[in-house]
Amino acid sequence: MVRELADRLARVATRWRGEGYYAAQYEKMHAHGAFPGKSWQHHVDTLCRIVPDVGKKTVLDFGCGPLGGLAARLGDRVISYDPFVEKYSIPPWDKRFDGVFSSDVLEHMTSRQIEEFLTRVAQAGPEFVFLNISTRPAYKNLPNGANAHLTVKPGSWWLRYLGNKLGSHYQPLLAQIDLLSSEVTLCVRRGAAD
Repeated sequence: MVRELADRLARVATRWRGEGYYAAQYEKMHAHGAFPGKSWQHHVDTLCRIVPDVGKKTVLDFGCGPLGGLAARLGDRVISYDPFVEKYSIPPWDKRFDGVFSSDVLEHMTSRQIEEFLTRVAQAGPEFVFLNISTRPAYKNLPNGANAHLTVKPGSWWLRYLGNKLGSHYQPLLAQIDLLSSEVTLCVRRGAAD
């Protein structure tokens, strides 16, 4: 009860201070190695199974982490992006890519940041989008004590929200809620008519 109250107060203070404050909190965590950037490894085989030609595609790995994420498996066709890792911090939106991959990232973003990300993805119109999102509070806290997952929603909420935001021209290849791992995975592919 006390921990929940402390977390709630930290969240309120963090939201009040704004997104620049969030960024500073995440920068501190990245600087101390709190995010090793390996969650993609749990999902790459699923991506390769669902999008069998992914090795021939240029893929944006959004929130790749300090090691470049998906590039370790798929090579230089991957555009690695992470705003908190200097090596990968150049925004990718002026580049051309065939697909978007993101693992364990959206829950670390504010609703406004998620909205902006999805708007940019929709504008880019990639062939496919693969997203894996945690649906539970994080095991880690920001340096100020707030939970590191800023947007915690149930899997059904994420699937509806993402489907609405990406639009009907994307057809689901995978829409899975995993209650054991408390995560949702969505992979959609643009329809042939687009």
